[in-house]
Amino acid sequence: MSTVRVKVKPEIFYWVQSQVNMENLKQSLKDKFGQWLIGEQDPTFRQIEDLSRATHIPLGYFFLNAPPVENNGLIEFRTVDSLELANPSRDLIDTINDMEKIQDWMKDYLKEQSFEKLGYVGSQNENSGISHVVNNIREILEIQKDWYKESTDAWNSFKIIREKLQKIGVIVMMNGVVGSNTHRVLNIDEFRAFTMADDLAPLIFINAQDSHAGRLFSLLHETAHVWYGTNSLFNDKYCILDQNERKCNSIAAELIIPNDLFVQSWNLAKGEDKQEIIKGISNEFNCGMTVVARRALDNRFISPDEYKEYADIARQLFYEKKRTGNSGGDYYNTALTRIDKRLLIALNNSAYEGKTSFTDVYRLTKTTRTTFENLIKKSIGAANE
Repeated sequence: MSTVRVKVKPEIFYWVQSQVNMENLKQSLKDKFGQWLIGEQDPTFRQIEDLSRATHIPLGYFFLNAPPVENNGLIEFRTVDSLELANPSRDLIDTINDMEKIQDWMKDYLKEQSFEKLGYVGSQNENSGISHVVNNIREILEIQKDWYKESTDAWNSFKIIREKLQKIGVIVMMNGVVGSNTHRVLNIDEFRAFTMADDLAPLIFINAQDSHAGRLFSLLHETAHVWYGTNSLFNDKYCILDQNERKCNSIAAELIIPNDLFVQSWNLAKGEDKQEIIKGISNEFNCGMTVVARRALDNRFISPDEYKEYADIARQLFYEKKRTGNSGGDYYNTALTRIDKRLLIALNNSAYEGKTSFTDVYRLTKTTRTTFENLIKKSIGAANE
């Protein structure tokens, strides 16, 4: 009996190719895909099923007459590196979809609990001065101008701000992969963070593939978007961004390293080596070299070429550290950094009250019964330390 093959439009295959990193596919599937792409041979239905599973693209998409248009307001709203994000990866799309489900659940939960809308969401507008927004964020988060002195490093600073945001009702999620699939690593060149603004359950997602200093900057950049009440898909590689993005960058920088204190530290620094001065100030403020270099550029202490050089150095140091570092770690500690603590407790309470099925809880948190129960125990233990 001859093998039954199915017809797939060439434009669908080209679209699939643009959606995924083909290098992650098995060699046998890559070879077959190459044949299908040039029309040398049609695939079998089983082969399309295999490709669907490998690429995480819904099976039905392969039998459309034209590539699907996936309506996603967040992706349509934002640009990356000053270019339209016209072709988002499957990993980004699935991550956004997962966060939308979490936000929708939390909104329903908070409404049921009669929580009031959050006044700070959208409290600022394009006419609000940067210093005014910064001062308002400090007031609501209850942090001082020199809050960084309470920290020990950029990772600790990130945790301080994250805890402050969670306390006032911002959901802060973080992951470096899609769900719990370690084979689907999020691409830091595609996005560093995103925000889904909402006056009841605003959500910030941080790409954990970024450095600790990068995560801190992204978190505060996205915090500014919450105050403006705008959605955001953020990636800033020394590019020229629109006015709103520049404002959010300025707000984040001022919260991390107040300009007057920066200028004071720069003028007090000894030595001629600007790179060493930048490194020393980044240690003083527990932040990254890039944001310090940006401060130096804005104050005309260094040239644009020097800024680019120092930013590139910081980027290379991060990738080298990442390449040689230990990627292992305790599963539960990692899982707890991924999930917002307030969300975790709310899900647990709702499940035990019979208002949310445990199946939905495990689906939203990408856990099983055992791992979720252990996460709750770990979370309670960490809170009591």
